[in-house]
Amino acid sequence: MTELVWKDPPEDRRGAVLRASKYLAVAEQLRAHEGQWALLMELAWASNQTAIRKKLGAGFEVVTRLRDGFTPQRKSYDIYARFVGSAPSGTDEKSA
Repeated sequence: MTELVWKDPPEDRRGAVLRASKYLAVAEQLRAHEGQWALLMELAWASNQTAIRKKLGAGFEVVTRLRDGFTPQRKSYDIYARFVGSAPSGTDEKSA
């Protein structure tokens, strides 16, 4: 059997723009301005939209827009988000 080595991994050096702890602050700001769009990232990959949507959770809308003068390729999108609210409390989607 292989002997396991127990140690923490090194710090992630990929430089993610919005780490998990930052999403809490972003979500709080979006909630404070319900319905208003905010520019979260410029010159981003379109796939970042999915990761951001998952981190923010229910009640948020996240979209990408191709930057003017750019062709659909790597890092040519801006990503916007807004808080649109959630289902009223006491609503059970299963019983609907």
